[in-house]
Amino acid sequence: MKKFIAIILSIIIMTSTTAFATEIPRESTPLNVTEEQICIVENLIGDILDEVQNGNLGYTLAAGYANTRIRKAVIADETNGHGYGILSPIAQNAIRGIRDKMLRPETYNQYEEYLKNLTCRYSY
Repeated sequence: MKKFIAIILSIIIMTSTTAFATEIPRESTPLNVTEEQICIVENLIGDILDEVQNGNLGYTLAAGYANTRIRKAVIADETNGHGYGILSPIAQNAIRGIRDKMLRPETYNQYEEYLKNLTCRYSY
């Protein structure tokens, strides 16, 4: 019974920690990437993206950590055949986008309102 409760608790903890991880903004990804590649990068660097969003990591340090993790995962063949050359730009763009949004929230809010008005005006 104790093992069963321990297993259930560990599953709950694992799912709760991954549920709050920062997602990669899809608008920041390179054009030629797949959803699978984005998910691989999210799994590798989700906690780094959280730290960037919270303001605890700057771009350079976060990019270095992300590149190291991606390189190690590629070498260990943990990326389902996807290489460093495609996974690294996904991470770099995500870090840059999240960092920019954190530093200039008023700009993003302004454009979000503009796009909402534009979409409402031209929806049929």
